[in-house]
Amino acid sequence: MVAPLPTDLTLTAESVRLGGTAKDRADAIDQCGALLVELGAVEPGYVPAMHEREASIPTFVGEGWPSRTAPTPRGRWSGTRPWP
Repeated sequence: MVAPLPTDLTLTAESVRLGGTAKDRADAIDQCGALLVELGAVEPGYVPAMHEREASIPTFVGEGWPSRTAPTPRGRWSGTRPWP
């Protein structure tokens, strides 16, 4: 039986990691998954599923942001400068 997920998932300072680096896409997914497990948001078995999902439909994790290959956010650019 799968344990129920917590219902009080709140973004806290402890759940944010700044300045992280990864050697490749798989490492980035592993780090994200490890943090989700550490926070109790997912079971450890979820991390392999993250890799399976990335193999079937890429999320562009590890592609950097902003970049010209990353998906453009929805909405309109209202700035006077060109989009980066």
